[in-house]
Formats: sequence, structure tokens, C-alpha cells
Amino acid sequence: MCAPSMSRHDEAARERAREALRRLRRDLAGQGLDADACSRPRCIIEPLQGGKLDSWCGFRLPDREGPNLYRWVAWPPPRGAARTEESP
Repeated sequence: MCAPSMSRHDEAARERAREALRRLRRDLAGQGLDADACSRPRCIIEPLQGGKLDSWCGFRLPDREGPNLYRWVAWPPPRGAARTEESP
């Protein structure tokens, strides 16, 4: 549902985005992939002293072979190589 203050231009942009999403989901389905199986990276922003911020993004994946419950895979990977860090 749209907020009453939204303009027609915003609604047209919203409908274009919906159509693009439908098209991408059809493309994925045509390749045998399920859009709901895709995951997005998590981005973490940490406040530092002096009003500065630190941030990083990555995926928290189950660690089926290691001693930890999860492992962290950085996104985007540095120089195209996946980097993982063990979870505490």
C-alpha cells in the first residue's frame, strides 16, 4: 500500500521495479533456479571512537566441517578471492 503523499511518478517507478523483479524471477526460473534460495550479504556498521564508523559486508554461512557454528565469507571478496573468517 502506498503512502497518500506519493506522487504518480513514484508509483510509475514502483511498477517498473515490480516488473523488473518479475522478469528476473522468470529468468531465474528458466535456468532452474529459485529466487527465494538466493541470499544477500549482511552489512555491519560499527561505531568507533571519534565519531567514525567501520563497516563490512559478507555472508554468515553454516560451518558444516569446522568446529564453529558459522563461518564468515567477505563480500565482495578481496581481489576476486573468497575470504573466510571463523566465527567466535
